[in-house]
Amino acid sequence: MHKLILTALAAGTALAGCTPSAAFPNGSPATDNAAVFAIQPREYNTMDSMARGPDGRIVVAVPNYNNLTLEKTGRAAAASPARLALLDPVSRRLTDWYRFAPGDVSPETGKVAPMGVAFGPDGNLYYVDRQSPYKKGPYSRIARIVIERGKPVRQEVVVEGGFGTNDLAWRGRRLYVTDAAMEVVPKTANNISGVFAFDLDEFANGPVHLRPYGEGVPDPHLLTTFVSNNKTGAGADGIAFDDAGDLYVGINEEGTIFKVAMGADGRPAGAPRLFARDKSMLSADGMAFDARRRRIYVADFLGNAVHAIDMQGKVTTLQRNGDAGSSTGKLDEPCAVLILGDILLVANMDYVSAAPGSAVNTRLDDDHAISAIALPPVKH
Repeated sequence: MHKLILTALAAGTALAGCTPSAAFPNGSPATDNAAVFAIQPREYNTMDSMARGPDGRIVVAVPNYNNLTLEKTGRAAAASPARLALLDPVSRRLTDWYRFAPGDVSPETGKVAPMGVAFGPDGNLYYVDRQSPYKKGPYSRIARIVIERGKPVRQEVVVEGGFGTNDLAWRGRRLYVTDAAMEVVPKTANNISGVFAFDLDEFANGPVHLRPYGEGVPDPHLLTTFVSNNKTGAGADGIAFDDAGDLYVGINEEGTIFKVAMGADGRPAGAPRLFARDKSMLSADGMAFDARRRRIYVADFLGNAVHAIDMQGKVTTLQRNGDAGSSTGKLDEPCAVLILGDILLVANMDYVSAAPGSAVNTRLDDDHAISAIALPPVKH
């Protein structure tokens, strides 16, 4: 399988014999369709989203939340600062792309934690700085890394006041962002999450300041909300658009995906409707829309799985592993997916403290890798 995946990447052609496996019961392994794509340096202990740049190289968010676990378990010497990394899809090497300066960190926590990443129409890289693991409250941000002559040169904060800001996607000149938990509530209460939208021009005059959800008057940037069971405190998470411009939002802790029909003004044309739910899908983290195969891929963080969902909402499991490590290509709390030709890249977070007791994964490994799954041929 390793040879097949690399051959597909080099040739850019679809592979025969790699039809995705059928859905499996929770905890049962599917046939291994994944292989190692890139081994991570050990200082990249927690990976998240990926975004492909104009030059074909891929920027990867490295929040390094696992520093918290390393310190708690007496392995603090292995802790390493968060950063943004660069993945070369040809050499498959990961290197630092942007190292955060002292002035880039949150003044509330002294930390920075890049999660969702996406290149904007202005050519800059935008990322979500999710601060909730370090301090509960309205301290998460959205920032951009300004790129000049192809190089990252500085950070600019564009939005402040998010609670559990998580993932983002551009549609034209509008930035759509999920907030997985918009207020701090007891574990016995429902979780309220949502999707916000911002026009690029709003960022020209300094950061946009979000109004706290709990104050009763919704912030004008808030498009829609979701109520979920608060099992892990992560509601609206993965986000993707199809080629018709409609929006898909994954509710992580419930393993559901909602579809939001969008109007010409970039706002919802109706209420969200349930698009996909299946017993094989424990959670819905990062997502990607495949226009060629007419389906959505979703990382199942809790279930150590990756699923494909057709446009009628049918779920098929591409890969599932038990409590495994990713250094052999297996899935280990997958959190993000990226389509690269006929390959699906999968970032493995291995973030063991995020959902203890709810996830298949139970241990933090020393070594990690980005996995690759060969996609089936495109039907003509």
